[in-house]
Parts: sequence; structure tokens; C-alpha cells
Amino acid sequence: MRTLFLWIAVCWSSLLSAQKIVTLECRVSDRIFLNQEKKITLYEVNKGKLQEKAWGRYGKDGYFAFCFQPSYSGFYMIGDKRRFCYPVWLEPGQKAVVRIDEEGGHLDGKRNTPENKILYEWVGLSRPVGLAVRGWGDPESTFQDFFRELEAFVPVAEAYKERLHTGNSRFDELMRYYVDRQLDHYAIRYLLTGKPVGYVWPKEEDYSPYYSTILSAEKFRDTLVFSLPDGFGMLEDYVSFAARKQGSAMLEKCECIACPALRAEILLSQMERIASVFQFRKVLNTNRELFTAAQQKWAEDRLKVLMEQTRQQTTVDFTFPDVEGKPVSLSDYRGKVVLVDIWATWCSPCRAELPHLKKLEEEMENTDLVVIGVSVDVRKNYDKWKKMVDDGEVKGIQLFANGGKQLCKDYGVNGIPRFIVFDREGKVAEAAAPRPSNPDLKELLNELLKR
Repeated sequence: MRTLFLWIAVCWSSLLSAQKIVTLECRVSDRIFLNQEKKITLYEVNKGKLQEKAWGRYGKDGYFAFCFQPSYSGFYMIGDKRRFCYPVWLEPGQKAVVRIDEEGGHLDGKRNTPENKILYEWVGLSRPVGLAVRGWGDPESTFQDFFRELEAFVPVAEAYKERLHTGNSRFDELMRYYVDRQLDHYAIRYLLTGKPVGYVWPKEEDYSPYYSTILSAEKFRDTLVFSLPDGFGMLEDYVSFAARKQGSAMLEKCECIACPALRAEILLSQMERIASVFQFRKVLNTNRELFTAAQQKWAEDRLKVLMEQTRQQTTVDFTFPDVEGKPVSLSDYRGKVVLVDIWATWCSPCRAELPHLKKLEEEMENTDLVVIGVSVDVRKNYDKWKKMVDDGEVKGIQLFANGGKQLCKDYGVNGIPRFIVFDREGKVAEAAAPRPSNPDLKELLNELLKR
């Protein structure tokens, strides 16, 4: 019987070796909660995004194993895609053993490759900075604390890169690139992550020295970043940082990225979130030479959908009181180009647009443009709204909608600020126009005023 067992084991081992199967074992500590279903997922990296490859439910002991033929050699991720998700390097015929507990992700035992051993050295080294970026560290921490931690970590990362000699030159090169991009990502992500109430945000002059090294045309000259876990997120945040530095809501050509293929991908991602026909068409026409035939077709089809949505959006008249209690209707301004700003006093993004809106009104003062601000504050915030109007914080015609539920329903408003533009005939020209901080809005209004 024992001879038969050994024969089966040898045959099975030979079969696995012949097919170049990868075995990835994982054990989840009972001290953490991944999800109600005890589901653990294996992800591939596809164009810098995580794509589910397989999943299973771990047992009472927290154990689960994946056996599969890898579609490529490189980074994979295992976990829940949220708080507990960790990288692993896999090549055909290899084995990896990962443990996930309250301290993070670790290699378990001695049955791991040199690539994963050095990879998990980085996972451990970078964990404190990563926690600080996500806001899971000290709740009393200030930006000065984070900047000091970041600057102290840079030489640690450089020393780590010097130790990268696994014998796998492709891994070593990619891992050094991963470290550099993740450092940038930590620094940028910190500025983009929400903070507790009362947190003092840093001004650009407060940034630590590392921030001056982030923007460089040399960093994205090829598609290597798409081989990294969250590579697409790194690229998106890099563009956001560049846009912030240049005072633009969106870089229409993404010129901070040298690689045309990357620029096309990031532009398409941004275009997915554009609801303005005018803005979408402008970005498409500006960047046609970057897109493949398939990408152009997607963009043209998306533009048709946006145009149809705008065409189907009927104008629903509304009437609300102004600061003096006088009823004012949208239809009162037929024959003018009307910009409606749906906002609220408690909405930080709304208030951030107010200086830009005030500047726009001043620049277009002697035109047929009418700006109507509609506050969807509820009654208890009326005095706060009235004070802002009386103090001149907002200009133009200001109306109080007391929640504005019907208005939001009529115009499909799911979030604010929302800017809607009406042409001289009172028809909806843009149901979701660019914000005043974007120069495209002024360009759109001038185009409509010429008609």
C-alpha cells in the first residue's frame, strides 16, 4: 500500500512539474476579519488593475491553497482587495506560502523563493508609511509628522534597492521600479486621502523635499507600470498631482506622461467620468492621435450616448425664493444663457468652486449670461445661507430650495456641486457642465453666447 502511495505521489509530482503548476498556500489568522463569507481571492495584474482569477473559502484553521497554471510570470495579489491584500511573485513551477494576520502579510515557513523573500522584506519595511497614508496610524498625526516619516524612509528604500540581487534580473529590475513608484504613490496619496475634521492641510510651500522629485518626464516612458499591483492607481494619482501643481482640474493631453499608450489609457479612464458633451468632445478631438481604432470607437460611442442623454433631458421649470423672499423662476430668463449652480453651504467642493464662479461672473459681466445659484440646504441652514449671500460670498441670483428634492429628481442630480447650462431657448445645453475651476466652462458659455 505504501509503495502504491509513493508511486501516486511521484506521478502527481511529475504531472504538476510538466504542466508548470503554481501552488500558492495562504493562512488567514482568526484575529482578523476579511469578510462574512471567509472568501479569499487571487488576483492577476492586468494593465495595472487587479482582475479576479480565482477565489475560495478558507476553513476553520484559516487555510486555503490555489493550484493553477499562471498566465504570466510576475506580480499577483491575494486577499480581499481592501485592507488585507498582499503581493506575491509567481512563476511556473514555483510555490509560495503567505500568512495574513493583524500585523499584515508575511511569508510562512521556508518554502518560498528568493523573489518573494525580498518582496516581503519590502512589504514589512513599507508598512508603517502605508498605514500613515491610509490614516490607520496615529489619529493625532500632522502632515509635519508624515513628511518627517517619509523623508526618513527614503534612504531606507534606497538601501533596500541596493540589496536587490536575487539572481532573477527581470524581478530585480521590476522590483526597483516598484519601490520608486510606490514611494511616489505614498507621497501623493497622502495629499489625496481624506483626513479627520480639524486637520490642517499643508500648503505647497510646506511640502517636504521629496515632493520636488516626483514630477519627471523620465518616469513613464513605457508601460512597465502596468506590471505593478495598483500600477494604474499610481499613474492616476501621478496625473492628479501634476494637475494640481499646474493648477488644472484635468490635463487634457496628460503631457506629464511620456508614453503615448499610457496617456491614452489614463485619458480614457478620465473620459469615463466626464458627463459634459462639450468637455468630452474636446478631450477626444485633442487626443485622437493617441487612441487606437478600438479606443476611438469606444469614445465615439460614448459621445453618442452623452449627446442622447442631453437631448432627452427636458427643461423642467423651477421657482424658489431669493434672499428677499421674492419668487424667481428659471423661465424668467428665457433669451439668456443661464448657468445654474446647485450647491449647499455644508458642501466643501461646492464652496471651493465659489471663488472661481465669482471670477467667471466678473469676467462675463457685460454679456447675456445669467448665473443662478440654487442652495439645496434644508431649512435649519437658512440663516447660514442668507449670511453668505448678505456677506457677498456668493454673487448672482441666489435661491433657497429647502432641500431641493424635486429639482434634483428632475435633473438627475446625485451629487453636488452640479452645474447645468441652458441655451437662449431654455433648452438644456449641458446637463453636467464643467466646474468653474475648469476653463472649459467659460469656453462653453462663450460658444453658446455667440449663437
